[in-house]
Parts: sequence; structure tokens; C-alpha cells
Amino acid sequence: MSADGPDRARSLSWLELALAAALGGGAFALLGMEIVWVIAGVVAGWVLCRVYQRRDRGAAPSSALRRHGQILVGGALGPALATQHFDGELGYIPVLVGALIAVLVGSVLVAYAYSRWAGIDQLTSGLATLPGGLVILPAVAADLDRSPQLVAVVQAARMVVVVGVVAAVAPALGDVARLPLSSVAEIPGSVPGWGYWAVLLAGSYGAAHLASRWRVPVAALLGPMFFAFAAVLALRALGVHTDLLGVPHAQEMLGQLLLGVTVGEYLAQRTRLPLSVVTRGFVSVAATFLLAVGIAAVLTAVTPWSFLTCLLIVAPGGAPEMVVIAAAVDADLHVVVLAQILRQLAINGALPLWIALFRRLG
Repeated sequence: MSADGPDRARSLSWLELALAAALGGGAFALLGMEIVWVIAGVVAGWVLCRVYQRRDRGAAPSSALRRHGQILVGGALGPALATQHFDGELGYIPVLVGALIAVLVGSVLVAYAYSRWAGIDQLTSGLATLPGGLVILPAVAADLDRSPQLVAVVQAARMVVVVGVVAAVAPALGDVARLPLSSVAEIPGSVPGWGYWAVLLAGSYGAAHLASRWRVPVAALLGPMFFAFAAVLALRALGVHTDLLGVPHAQEMLGQLLLGVTVGEYLAQRTRLPLSVVTRGFVSVAATFLLAVGIAAVLTAVTPWSFLTCLLIVAPGGAPEMVVIAAAVDADLHVVVLAQILRQLAINGALPLWIALFRRLG
């Protein structure tokens, strides 16, 4: 399942997946809500990492699990996006871009305040609080001779807080997709259906590889998503009925479990950093999230989108997690996907500019 190295016990991934499936299956049977799979993964990842740490066994976060989760989710959401319609929403694109710029500007102000409050340099502070790049930014910090551990801790806290809060409040903000437990076990009912699913999975992994080589932001999610989206549009143009182009729910469920597990793993990691610096980093995370909530409220007032959709648009959580939550609740999936893509491009695609900005502020 995972090939992450000696800092991670080989049995951990399998046990996490088994526990997450058990927790998610039980909760799904009771509630029928898709969003429980992410939450079950978070709990399983956190609990088992803590157990392994107490036994002095390797429990480092798994980049491989996160990559598999993104590929499965991307391949599952592509066909769903192919049925979405923007209608008159294109006229609100400038407002959407303005909201994302406001979030990024706000994050720069939070980074400046965190630097002064915690007594750390501006570049480290900026990399730690920039809303995106959980995997990339700690590596960048190491390359620039800054503290990758601090950047990783604050980035992980950001993702955990946002995913946890949004997942908790989503059922109160909008309708949550409810399905019977039997839907998880659904499989293609024909040979062409199995062939379609096999091609979709193989193409998703191939697209993830190509997107990574082309340095596409969040390549493991966006590569498969675009591939599946284009494949379904092509098949529909050839006359294939939409009902035959769905993806078994088990694929999306497994992807959500894996993403949730990695969030729990990051939450469980220990740190030897000064408590005051870490605590103030968490406060900075909360400030960024509250800023996003305020921007979402304004966005709701000037667009036809619900507050939940607007919150998922600007929430500084992981792009895969925000997209997964949008698919599991009554939110405008295509708008959330567009917004998260734009945010990732603005952060990862312009990383040299962000570094230069933070150096200048320092």
C-alpha cells in the first residue's frame, strides 16, 4: 500500500485502512452520509499513528496514501463534473477571483503578524501560513535553509482545522448526500462496464504521472479529474448514455478514506518546537480561517451561491478535501473545483514570487 521509507512501519497503512473502513462503514450504515468517510479516515489515521508512536514504531505521514487517495477521488469526480452546467455563473468569475485574491492578501497579513508575534523570520512565517502546499512548502523551507518542521506543523494544523470544522458544520449548512450502504458494494453490471472502469482507473494513474511531470499543481488530483472529465465528454459525444458512465461509489469512498487518513496522520505528528511558536501558529491558522468565513459571507451576498459553496471556495484547507466535501454535500461542485484550481495555481505556480515577497517583507 505504501512505500514511504524506514520512518513508517509497513503494517500501519493496512491497519489504518481497515479501521477507517470499519468506522466509516458503521457511520455510513447509520447516517447514509458520504462525508463520514473522510471523518472516519481522520480518526483512524490519528489513533493508529498515536498507538505506533507509543510503541516507538515508525508513524511518519504517508505521501503514497495521499497520492492514491487523490487519484481515486479525481477519477471519480471527473465524470460528475462532466454533467455540471455553469449556466449564468460565468459572469461571477471576476467576483470569484476577487474573493481568492482577498484570501491570499489576508494570508500575507496573517504571516506578517505571526512573524512579529512569534519572533521568527518572515519567510518561514509566510511559508507556514500560506494557504496551500502541505507537501510542497515544507520541502521549499528545507531548500531555503528554514525550519521545515515548523512549516509542516502549521500547514498540517491549517488543513486539519479547516477540514474538521467544515466537515462538522456542512450538514447544518446544506443538504448532505444520503445513500444506502448497499451503494458502496455496487460494481459494474456488464463486461463493457468493467472495461470502462478499468480504462478509467488506468487512465487516471497515467494522467497523474503526466501531470506530475508537467508540474501541474495538485497533479494527483487534477490530472485524473481532467482525464476522466474529457473521457466522459468524448463518450457522451459518441452516444454513450450518461447512466453507463458513472463510477462505482466504492472508488470515491476509498479515495476519501485515504485522504482522511493522511489528515489524521499529520495531526498525530509530534514536534519539539517551542510551544509558544506552535501555539501562535495555530492562532494564525484560526485567523486565516475566520478571514475566509467573513469573505464567504460577503461572497454569498453578491452571488447566487450558497454560503456552504462560498465557504468551500475560499476555505484554506486542502484542495482535494474541499472538493470531496463539495461532492458529498449540496454545494456547487464545479464552482468549488474551479476556485480550488485557481488558488493552487496562484500559490504553487507563483511560488518564486511568494518567496520574493516574503523576503522583501522581512
